[in-house]
Amino acid sequence: MSVDIRKAVAVVPLAVLSALLAHQVRFGDDHAMGGEGNEALVGFAVASLASLALAALWLVAREARTCASGSILARRLVDALPGSGRFVPWASAIAIGAIGIYFGIETLEHGFVVEGAWPGVLLPSAILAIVSTCAAVGSLALTRVLADLGVAIANGRLFFRLAEAASTVFARVSSTRPVHTGRVGFKTRFGRAPPQS
Repeated sequence: MSVDIRKAVAVVPLAVLSALLAHQVRFGDDHAMGGEGNEALVGFAVASLASLALAALWLVAREARTCASGSILARRLVDALPGSGRFVPWASAIAIGAIGIYFGIETLEHGFVVEGAWPGVLLPSAILAIVSTCAAVGSLALTRVLADLGVAIANGRLFFRLAEAASTVFARVSSTRPVHTGRVGFKTRFGRAPPQS
């Protein structure tokens, strides 16, 4: 099985975010992850998340006009993720990346001094697994919402729905619609008579 580097790049922002959140849960305000390089690490996390969001928006903008529904576009967005958006490979990729980042930075900070198996390795690994699973679920749900919104905007349905919503909210309750016979539509559709032979 080969790994596509373009798909694997999507893991990095969520893995860094998961490692930062797990470190915050584990240590609180005792010390910052990365020590003096915390600002650079947080800046990298924000920049990589923004670039991932821009890449998703670019894909939505490129593909939205060719899709009839949001489910087709959501499938195309999910196919751009590692494991083609299947939950277990996607969450595993985020968890493995987060564990590597977390323990790599902790090793650089302290020389990886372990106080014991539970507080030093198992507890952070459990926290990383939970945070990574939440990141995977959230990103998969966001792809569906983003796809539905993109298709609605591309097809112009979003703006019509907003206009309809405003007219129904501010309409008087007692107003009635005029009754039309079917002939009005027939006359406008077939405006002139067929040629005489």
